Amino acid sequence: MSPDLQVRRRVRQQLDQRPYLIEQEWIEQYCQPEGIAVPIALFAYTHLQQYSGLEIGRVRLTDRLEADLHWSQICWFDWMFTLSQDFWQSFAIDIEELLHDSDFDTVGDLLSFLSDRWTAHIADTEQSEQGRIEKFPTQEV
Repeated sequence: MSPDLQVRRRVRQQLDQRPYLIEQEWIEQYCQPEGIAVPIALFAYTHLQQYSGLEIGRVRLTDRLEADLHWSQICWFDWMFTLSQDFWQSFAIDIEELLHDSDFDTVGDLLSFLSDRWTAHIADTEQSEQGRIEKFPTQEV
């Protein structure tokens, strides 16, 4: 199913009433106060715009995906699959199953989910690295 361009146009007109924030401003104003990891905020700023056709610099984390942005109508039907693929390509983290089992009310809910997956992956990676270092300590020659 393709995006409903009339609905997208209507949502864009509503968002045009808001100031446009460049990537750094959007991250500082909306994402950092909510604890969204910067790499995830950068990812979201670019990719959510690609999926929706909206200027993410006008979107707030409190915007409701369906009630305010009509997300399922303005995105291609497979946006969640595409998000999963893009997330894997960017971070080597598989979120497909968890993503499809989740229900997000707001943009912030979606970003928190992505940030939590990224943070857990980083922690697991660091723990795994630490375990390898302890098993095979560097020997001085």
